[in-house]
Amino acid sequence: DERTWPLPEDTKFDKSQLEAMRMALSKEVSVIQGPPGTGKTYVGVRIVEALLRNKAKWTTGQSPILVVCLTNHALDQFLEYILALIINGEPPNVVRVGGRARSERMKQCTIREIIQDMKRRRAVPKYIHKPLSEGTRKFFAIKDEMKSSVLQDAHKEDSLLPFDKISRFIKREHLVQLNQTIASSSQRDSGRQIEIWLKLWYASTLSPEEEEELALRMEQMKLEDKKDLEEMASKESKGDQNGEDDDSNSEDFVEVDAEANLAQNERMLEGEELLIAPTRNKESADDHRKELYEHEKKVIKEAFGWEVVQPSNFDRRRAIDTGSNCEPMTEVEATRVKNIHKLKLPDKWRLYQYWSHKFIEEAKEAAQQKAFAYMEACKNYEEQKHELNLHILQSADIIGMTTTGAAKYNYILQRICPKIVVIEEA
Repeated sequence: DERTWPLPEDTKFDKSQLEAMRMALSKEVSVIQGPPGTGKTYVGVRIVEALLRNKAKWTTGQSPILVVCLTNHALDQFLEYILALIINGEPPNVVRVGGRARSERMKQCTIREIIQDMKRRRAVPKYIHKPLSEGTRKFFAIKDEMKSSVLQDAHKEDSLLPFDKISRFIKREHLVQLNQTIASSSQRDSGRQIEIWLKLWYASTLSPEEEEELALRMEQMKLEDKKDLEEMASKESKGDQNGEDDDSNSEDFVEVDAEANLAQNERMLEGEELLIAPTRNKESADDHRKELYEHEKKVIKEAFGWEVVQPSNFDRRRAIDTGSNCEPMTEVEATRVKNIHKLKLPDKWRLYQYWSHKFIEEAKEAAQQKAFAYMEACKNYEEQKHELNLHILQSADIIGMTTTGAAKYNYILQRICPKIVVIEEA
């Protein structure tokens, strides 16, 4: 009833502003327009305030008001006015969708900050947290499997495919012949059968007795290295005790370690970790092998008076590059080979290429399956993340978006179905 509305002189509105308020609060759709400086934003904020103070009149449940502005600046300004209101003793629960908030106050209202705060307080509902955590772990488990794929070894300039992986594709009689290239007692040549066969590595010429002596000396050197490391650690420990006390509780770190890793993974998925450290497992193994080889050279020179000289990395790369350009043998040609040691070097490379192609075909199929699993894990993770976003937005009093954001997240707005939408068009 228009007669129940106050007169302009009894309010802070002029006549046109009061008419705009009355129209907005009584009509299903209303448009308020006017030149700059006529108080459109002010009226808009007062409309939202009136709706929040009388929420029980227009909704029985939790129904957020959607505020849409053309620019991030306009959205931040409008939402800050709303945050300054006090409704029932506290400011409204405002959630800003989008990461381009300009003010510090509005950054705290972004959905990303709210999610991080909920995780710190462990306030994420269990029905969302459990599948989200499992989805995150599954995502990174598949990602790690793909990273550790042996297909990566096929692209290294100075390496062949691992012998233990490719041996399944080698005929039994050829495998026996390859294994004859190394002495059973030689640990140094273990796994290098194909390298020796292709003249990329020189096999050990030590007798069994000399191999045993070499193993003993290597073990002694390892013990000495271990003792040196323990002495260094002991000195560092004493130095730490003389310094400032550490207030951190190691047990706390043990308890939260798995959760911390999960949080780290989630931050990566959210795009917060822009630089992800590459895996070092393969490089560490290669470094360890090189270090072991250098130790063996030293021990052999001291014990037997001669030095082991293997092909240089340059020569290995050049040989592998040349061999990789050889045309693989056909299955018929590979089957006809009786003695792999009687083949000329180019034909050896052709046979190796046949084995590697068989391996790569199978590995590609496995990688494709992992890729499908990876995409499915991504999809499941996104669905669970949407459930968390939906939970937060449905609990809000005000949802703020730019017009671009509203178009982008149209699917989630359809699920929320806000009863009231306020659009400020600059």
